[in-house]
This record gives sequence, C-alpha cells and structure tokens, in this order.
Amino acid sequence: MRIRDKVILSAAIAVALAGTAAAAAAVTSEPIPPGYTCKSVYSGGGWIRSCTADPAAPETQAPVTQVGGADRFETSAMLSSISFEPGVDVAYIANGVTLVDALGAAAAAKGNGPVLAVPAEGRLPDTVAAELARLDPKSIVIVGGAGSVSEGMVAQVTDAAAQ
Repeated sequence: MRIRDKVILSAAIAVALAGTAAAAAAVTSEPIPPGYTCKSVYSGGGWIRSCTADPAAPETQAPVTQVGGADRFETSAMLSSISFEPGVDVAYIANGVTLVDALGAAAAAKGNGPVLAVPAEGRLPDTVAAELARLDPKSIVIVGGAGSVSEGMVAQVTDAAAQ
C-alpha cells in the first residue's frame, strides 16, 4: 500500500457524509416511505435501514437505503463497508468536519473507491481505522493540504491501512 500524492480538490457536488447522532436516531424513528417495506439492522454503532418497493406499488419507486452512524466518521465507514469489498484500488481520505474536500473527493472517487471522513487532527476514529484495515486499499489519496488532514492524521491512516 502506498500513499498517493496529496490532492487538493474542491467541487460543488453533494456527498453523504453528514451522519450525526440525530441521524442515527432518526433512522429508526422516521416513518417508512409509502409503498416501501423496510428493515433496520444495527451494525455495531449505527443503524442501516434498507427499504424495497412493495410488489404492488408503482414501478417508479427505487430501493432506498438509509445509513446513519453515531457521527459522520462512522457513517462514512458504514457506507464504505456496505459498498466496497476488501482490496480496493484506492481509498480517499478527506476532512469530515469542513466537508469541502470531501465534496471534491466524492467527485474524484466516482464510486470506484470509498471516501472516508476523518478529523483534521487528533485521533483517527476507531470505526474509520477498522474500515481501512478491512479494505486493505492498494493506495490512499489524502484530499487537501496539512490544514485539512494533518501529517499526524496521515500517519494514523497509513498505520490503520497496514493492519
């Protein structure tokens, strides 16, 4: 595994990294959308709600999955875990607090690799570290400069991916 050159990106594309404790609670309290059958599964820290259209419902309805962790970092790890298998080519790491770099990361990833949210500095969240270890990415793109993702955070990300 190698760290690719740091990339500074920005884009005006929305990305679903806004998980909060309120979102985690909302996943079980929000009403089931009309025409859908839903089930919620607790995944060790957050709820995942998966909904499918009832067979008798109009065919215009698409399946809906709602993912919400205890915070946005856990939510990004949960999204990754249900979307990507181990051995991904690339994992994108972006500041999950300001989210500007995460918007650019989502555009760059194009669904070909996960975007994992991290704090700019401090301690790498355990949920993100565990997901990096599970993913075992071939390379990592750190999105943003040292003000977005500190050198200390880069070191923790590298260590977690090497587990």
